[in-house]
Amino acid sequence: MKILHVFNSEGQILSSLGEIFDVPKDFEPMKYAPMFGAPLIFSCAKDGRIFGLNPHRDEFLVFRNRRLEAVIKGSNEIYEPVTQRVTQIGRSFTSPAATILPPQKYILVYFVSYKNHARIADIFLNSKQVGSLNLLGELMATDYEGKLYLISQEEYPKVIRCPITKQ
Repeated sequence: MKILHVFNSEGQILSSLGEIFDVPKDFEPMKYAPMFGAPLIFSCAKDGRIFGLNPHRDEFLVFRNRRLEAVIKGSNEIYEPVTQRVTQIGRSFTSPAATILPPQKYILVYFVSYKNHARIADIFLNSKQVGSLNLLGELMATDYEGKLYLISQEEYPKVIRCPITKQ
């Protein structure tokens, strides 16, 4: 079973790619449900790359030209894999999602934790994690010069633009 389908402007399927993820034993009966076997969000770059987060491990996939190009492992303190909670009235599941953006030569993997109000973007260069940023607002976009665009609601609503620089 494929996790990503490419269509033309007339709605005809051009190709399908990516296999469903290996899931932990607890979720095996549900592996074909979207939040268990595939990313909740796919992100795209102008150069044709497509990114998706593995909901069971802190890693993301990079597709290019309808093929899997890389599986890149990360390390983020707020990443949580799919979790299950059983209550008196049933079960609930929480699945991670990340926005993945490619400013300049970097790849940013942006996580939000509503538990502790953290916003962290992991920075990758040449398929290796080179750092993490604690962000002051919600990451909305990047540009081709490597600048980040954040929305902050502190004091008053504002847009923050900042570059990624090496220290």
